[in-house]
Amino acid sequence: MACWAISAVSGKVRNGILALAKRSPLSPNLISWLSVLTSIMVYFSFSTRSNLSGIILLFSVLVLDLLDGLVARSKHMDSDPGRSVDFACDRMSELIIFSSEPLIFCRFNLWIFLAVVNLYLSILHLKNLRVIILPLRHIFLLFKVLLIIWA
Repeated sequence: MACWAISAVSGKVRNGILALAKRSPLSPNLISWLSVLTSIMVYFSFSTRSNLSGIILLFSVLVLDLLDGLVARSKHMDSDPGRSVDFACDRMSELIIFSSEPLIFCRFNLWIFLAVVNLYLSILHLKNLRVIILPLRHIFLLFKVLLIIWA
């Protein structure tokens, strides 16, 4: 019973979001670039140790990343060049956000290393190879939330 209720609610939410995506005046590529601009604000928030605002902004980056694909599919605007723009913006966003983290282990930033690995995986994916792109910004958001909880 509970699974059915969750499925019904999530279906209604998904349909509502898709309806909004169809009416969006923004193009998917513009939404991707807005995600990069918001990532710059995330960088400054985390760099100045404004963790709560950084978390809220990072969540908005993830929502924008979700919306660009929804808008592209709902408006039948999905294409290979559009996917390339999306991948490029996602990787730029990761590098910008992860640059806010202090260096550890003798000037080594684990997050930047993982972002470079993700860049390589994205290139392989664009060459039509089946690889998994790591959800690094999602993991980073969880990492930051847990740091605030444990602080």
